[in-house]
Amino acid sequence: MTNFLVNVPEPQLFEAASSWLSRLALSQGISLTELMAFLHLDPRDRMHLDRDLRDARLSELRALCKLPQTVLQVHERIACSLEKLDPERLVGFLNMSESKAIFRYCPACLREMRVPHVPIHWRFIAWRWCPMHDCLMEEVCHHCGRAQHSPVDLAIADSGKSGFPWFSRCQHCSRSLGEAIPISARELSHAERYVLEQGRAFLASMFHGHYRNGGIGAISDLVNLSSHVRLKTFSQELKFLSPAWRREWMSENGRTPRNFNLF
Repeated sequence: MTNFLVNVPEPQLFEAASSWLSRLALSQGISLTELMAFLHLDPRDRMHLDRDLRDARLSELRALCKLPQTVLQVHERIACSLEKLDPERLVGFLNMSESKAIFRYCPACLREMRVPHVPIHWRFIAWRWCPMHDCLMEEVCHHCGRAQHSPVDLAIADSGKSGFPWFSRCQHCSRSLGEAIPISARELSHAERYVLEQGRAFLASMFHGHYRNGGIGAISDLVNLSSHVRLKTFSQELKFLSPAWRREWMSENGRTPRNFNLF
């Protein structure tokens, strides 16, 4: 009898812990609820999983799966930095009601992934733009209009029941999320692009654990960041940067919306 799990999927470099746990449950042939209970995680508290799975708890999980302590390192650095910056939990992850955690996605990234997964930055409200493909992140399935969850029971989601237990498929209608045609960021105004770039800078500071005010000057500790920015800015849902809203606006007006009062 072994004291560790076998047939464990390899965590991807930028993968969120919630994404990997979803794939781990699938590989073990058990439900996500059963896996979380086995790991002494609260199955009812899925919204905070990506924030709370770090340090000793993550180290124990690595040991249980016989994985090196370097896996999920990007996830852990960001989770630790976020807890340091924001212990009151004012900013951070995309969540729905009923304790459901969700993510945005880039269709082009999903098409290119050999192992479909959810990178940790896709879970953040502030990450609205894919710099690799210069497009807005999609918020819902382009076919059925429903949000995607992480963590999720991949086997018993509608996509899993249809034979596609992957993050590249809509968990509700089973259609490929990579088929969406994203909104190019070249359609945005300079002010709108500034908002997107601020979100990327915020995530970069979470990864590095420090920041430079205005991108220049001396390096400052992360705990001082809240004195320079309005943390709630990184938790605002900005309608004018929603792909669905922009598509509707462009369809009705025949042109790209411009010059919004951002805040």
